[in-house]
Amino acid sequence: MNKPANKLSGYKPLLVKAVSWDDIESHYLSLVSHGWHHEQFVGLIRHIKSSDYSARLFACTSLDTLSVSIYDPIEFGRENLSVEFDRDKQYWKFTYCSLPYQKPTFVRKYPADKGIEKFAQDWNALIK
Repeated sequence: MNKPANKLSGYKPLLVKAVSWDDIESHYLSLVSHGWHHEQFVGLIRHIKSSDYSARLFACTSLDTLSVSIYDPIEFGRENLSVEFDRDKQYWKFTYCSLPYQKPTFVRKYPADKGIEKFAQDWNALIK
């Protein structure tokens, strides 16, 4: 009898060193100063920096996605939250992956004005 292929067989994690919250804030502020509309991300980063869990969360960023984890280095697809903001439709999209090559544990969309509140709720639930 043939065994099903293990999706993690030969798996090599994609690890990325976390960036400081100050550097991430500077990154988004720089984008805003050059006409990118990432003010929502600046607000979220400032909230995280001022929270009691900022020292327990690690992150890295691209232009439109903030990846947050409880581990440094961050392993994409494993125990991390990808945060995106759709500027046209004005909503946040949170995608949490607990294991690589699996469907996300959750994908949630929130209106623009609920992003910070929901980020705090979702992370508090995950890190307890």
